[in-house]
Amino acid sequence: MIDAAEPELRQRSVYTLTTKGGLMFASSYISPKAAKGGPSTIDGRGLVAVAPIARDEIVAIKGGHIVETAALHSLPERLRNSEIQIADGFHLVAMDETEYEG
Repeated sequence: MIDAAEPELRQRSVYTLTTKGGLMFASSYISPKAAKGGPSTIDGRGLVAVAPIARDEIVAIKGGHIVETAALHSLPERLRNSEIQIADGFHLVAMDETEYEG
């Protein structure tokens, strides 16, 4: 849900939820105030601020397919690397190379 107090987010973003082979897919969003960064000092990659970001401002929303753990384990390693666990037994993941943002 987009907060009405964030009109520029509403204007810039396209949120889609579609199905493909019975799986739900949602597009991702990265604020123009952030850019994909290099290696994170914590783990993996991170985002880097390119403009001031206000408290509670949405910076990124990860989209992907919602899959169960068994489906995740059947994917090639590169696609498994795109995974974020969203609930017990459920993960958000890219399902093919065209969706992977390495």
